[in-house]
Amino acid sequence: MLELYEATFNQKYIALGLELTDDMIELFHDRERGGFFFYGSDGESLIARPKEAYDGAIPSGNSVAAVNLLRLARLTGNENYQKLANNQLETFAKDLEHYPPGYSYFLMAAYLGQEPAIEIILTGSKEDVLLKGMLKGVQGKFLPNAVIMTRFSEDSQAHKLLPPLVGKETVAGKPTAYVCKDFACQAPVTNLRRLEELISD
Repeated sequence: MLELYEATFNQKYIALGLELTDDMIELFHDRERGGFFFYGSDGESLIARPKEAYDGAIPSGNSVAAVNLLRLARLTGNENYQKLANNQLETFAKDLEHYPPGYSYFLMAAYLGQEPAIEIILTGSKEDVLLKGMLKGVQGKFLPNAVIMTRFSEDSQAHKLLPPLVGKETVAGKPTAYVCKDFACQAPVTNLRRLEELISD
């Protein structure tokens, strides 16, 4: 859902992603020892409830949960997601230290947890050519520690799901980009070249 949102900027994907995440926390989270169980509390009661963090051909559920929680924390400002993500890193830290190659996807969460958060917010009309150019420019960059959000002028409710959008308006009626690092925002920019300079710094 996160990937679909950053590809389309359709907020229905964020809404569904949040719903799935809250269900995951409710059904799978180990509130005593941290991490997420392999099967939910609504499933058949077995002798044990294992937890898997090892990343094989398919990333483990705990690895994906850690990455998703960090990204959602930055998109929504939800402190509970951030706490759970930190708990994931603490819970499985010894496993990662013991054999890093076995936890390649979890290492992405470790990277995100250490790198400064970057938020890129673009505002304007969906149909504006300049805004489309800005979106294409940002999406074409490799920005592993960044989250990208849009506040389309056609959607007056976007900030309800994504609080960082509050106060991010167009400047002089032009498509506008805000680049924030460690929750401190640079001055808004209204041209593609300046935006590219900011995200390349």
